[in-house]
Amino acid sequence: MNILITGHRGLIGGALYKALSVKHNVWGVEKGERVNLPEKLDLIIHTGANCVIRETIKNPDLAFRNVSTTYNIMELARRKKSKVILMSSGRVNHDVHNPYTASKRYLEELAKVYCDCYGVEYLIIRPETIWGFSENNERALIKWVQAAIQNKPLVIYGDKEKELSPLHINDFTIVVLFLIKNWEANRTITLTGKTYKVVDIINLIKKLAGSRSKIVWKKAELTQPQKCTNSDYELPDNLEFRLASFISICKLL
Repeated sequence: MNILITGHRGLIGGALYKALSVKHNVWGVEKGERVNLPEKLDLIIHTGANCVIRETIKNPDLAFRNVSTTYNIMELARRKKSKVILMSSGRVNHDVHNPYTASKRYLEELAKVYCDCYGVEYLIIRPETIWGFSENNERALIKWVQAAIQNKPLVIYGDKEKELSPLHINDFTIVVLFLIKNWEANRTITLTGKTYKVVDIINLIKKLAGSRSKIVWKKAELTQPQKCTNSDYELPDNLEFRLASFISICKLL
């Protein structure tokens, strides 16, 4: 297949780019870049977005750029007659509203518009708490591991009932590759790991890292959900194994 991936240097886009490049012709593009595409595109995977919620609240124009990019992607899919996979967010499963979730709700609705009006087949994936190595390492679990190794404070925005459902990027990628190979058009799927209380994740990180870090509780960030939703797939609960491996690697760097 000829495949285009937006955001191919990000966490999700980068993992899919590497995996799909083994057997397919894959083009990657980031914000502001231009790329020469083939006449025929079989699949577009749209992962690129401004995704830090606090930053989109501070600067709503970042979310508007998400909107305009999604429109351009759907227009490209219409012209190329290609299928699309659109990375939405597990945040849209919650009754919270901010510029980021608004841009993701637009993404989902536009996919349905282009399906009904132009016959573009889509798959919407709502990831939640995906983690692993990336260029910027902005994910919460990464920051906690880095702080724990250095015995720095571990900051939690929320209370002791706050939940997260971490899913390692490798496990997430396996499911997405399965969905591509076993294509069923026009679906919306939520992908998460097992739900944990954040304090339990923090204590696991401290134990595995041999850390003396203190836990610091702060007020929950604006419009950030404190509870998790369930995954549409039964995924492996290997958080301790993934964290132990990650911490071992970090200590060697």
